[in-house]
Amino acid sequence: MGKWSNQMKVKTVSEQLEMSIRFHLNILTPENYEIVKLELLAIAKEGLQAVEKLSDLIIEKAWNEVKYAKVYARLCDFLGKENSLFFQKNSKEQQKRNDFKVYTLRKIQHSFDCESAVAPKTSKSLSEMDQEEKVLFLSKKKKLMIGSKITHCFPRLPF
Repeated sequence: MGKWSNQMKVKTVSEQLEMSIRFHLNILTPENYEIVKLELLAIAKEGLQAVEKLSDLIIEKAWNEVKYAKVYARLCDFLGKENSLFFQKNSKEQQKRNDFKVYTLRKIQHSFDCESAVAPKTSKSLSEMDQEEKVLFLSKKKKLMIGSKITHCFPRLPF
């Protein structure tokens, strides 16, 4: 064995799944969207854990890479309409819901609820804020705008 062999760590199934999804999201552009969306769909079809991880990473990427937010919203729209992403079959009600869509909407709603719970209550205008307050305020505003762009891809769900 070479000197690199002891540095190579065996990845868990969960780590391999995350690496695969991150790889595909990192190469996603408007130009290769049609190809990559099908590869991500194939990953999502592996099960509920894959759907949830994909949703988490799409939301993370959309919030951190505003330039590609429209592509991520388009991807959410595609995955949210996909009939093969139904895994929870406990009742007739759940069979009618796309698990990707339900999980994504709940995740974004939870993020907004948590953000508003810890948001500083201020009546200051942007020009009155110090640099740290501006960064926090603008970061939260960006998350709201991108989250609303993603959630508008889905029709209303009864919760």
